[in-house]
Amino acid sequence: METIVLERTHLDAEVARLNHWRIHPSDLVFQQEVLGFGGFGTVRIGELQQASSGRSPIVVAVKTLRSRCETMDLLVAFRLVREMKVWAGLSHRNILPFVGFHLSQALDEAMLISQRATHGSILKYITEKKPSEPRRLHLAMQTLNGLAYLHSRSPPICHGDLKGDNVLVNDLGDAMLCDFGLATALGNDSTGLTTSDGTAFKGSVRSSSPEVLDGEEKSLPSDMWSWGCLFLQILKDIIPYADVRADVQVFKKVWEGCHPESLANLRYPLGLDWILRQCWDHEMDCRPNAGQCYLQLLPLIKFVLGKQITCKLNHPTPRPWTDTSWSTQAQVLATLPQLVYDHTSVVSLVDELHVLKERLQKLGMIDEAPCAYSTATELQIGYEQMDPSRRTSGLSDYGERKALAYEMYKYLYVLHLQA
Repeated sequence: METIVLERTHLDAEVARLNHWRIHPSDLVFQQEVLGFGGFGTVRIGELQQASSGRSPIVVAVKTLRSRCETMDLLVAFRLVREMKVWAGLSHRNILPFVGFHLSQALDEAMLISQRATHGSILKYITEKKPSEPRRLHLAMQTLNGLAYLHSRSPPICHGDLKGDNVLVNDLGDAMLCDFGLATALGNDSTGLTTSDGTAFKGSVRSSSPEVLDGEEKSLPSDMWSWGCLFLQILKDIIPYADVRADVQVFKKVWEGCHPESLANLRYPLGLDWILRQCWDHEMDCRPNAGQCYLQLLPLIKFVLGKQITCKLNHPTPRPWTDTSWSTQAQVLATLPQLVYDHTSVVSLVDELHVLKERLQKLGMIDEAPCAYSTATELQIGYEQMDPSRRTSGLSDYGERKALAYEMYKYLYVLHLQA
């Protein structure tokens, strides 16, 4: 196999692609407040001066990354820049917004600049605010929404270190995922523990899946195991394997087939422990993906909160109906966010949803932006485009068609989030 040697020119080329995100340290005025110290570095509050662009200063969080050596390894720097490039391309309500970065020419200083999260980590928020159970459920759903967004990217983005410290809460009370990919890029968060194959374990032991603790690479299924641990902490204030003091003993518990918490001891509304059973399946292929998990939780959360749950989109100006480039299926998909959710079961519609998803993918219309309301006729046309053998019988009433259409939308939206 040919070995590719990474040279400084490769790094410089990657950095050049992010030039419009570069921020010079002289544009930052730091406050005395230090938000915290983590495995990756120090986080401080600063004010980003924007006089050159005619804009007012903004308050930001600046994470100064630390390295074991005086200078950052070329490969580590290259990986970090690639992760910043991914982060800069994301836009979602439940993802911490990227503001910019600084990487010195000598690779002895690196900063990641992001929006400040007023309330700090979600664990800090829960400890201080002591939110109600419905509020906790809402926060948990937001973390899942953000994870589903990452997993729906092309290629999918694995968070790799999902835990309470890597979820922040902003001034609006929204949960936002952060630090995705840093564990892989920096590789300097070793706990000092070793996996079964003798390699140093890097990551959060208590939130890691069995296969990751066994030395396998982090993946989308391992993210789902970690999300189950996060769900546990948000809803019940219980850390994974709370009965075990030393992290090294967690390995033993996992390899014995134990869950992060005994499900028999938990009391969740509406059997939400069933979701955890799926996320904590020791067979990684048996775990649900983030979209499936979100879809399964929606009706349950709706019932618990006692009010309607709707999906909100944040798209640019909608395209008009007069745009003839839209296929009928894409038009139907575009109208669905406006419909009222009044269907109680999602499981029975999985076949129909898969059919519509496949048709839209073949047409290249899966990522079309939403538009205005549809009419009953347009919904009927979209419904009839489906394979007749796959349709649910008896859906002649418009109200039932609305419910089916909205279920289609939820499924497609979760898998291809655009917010």
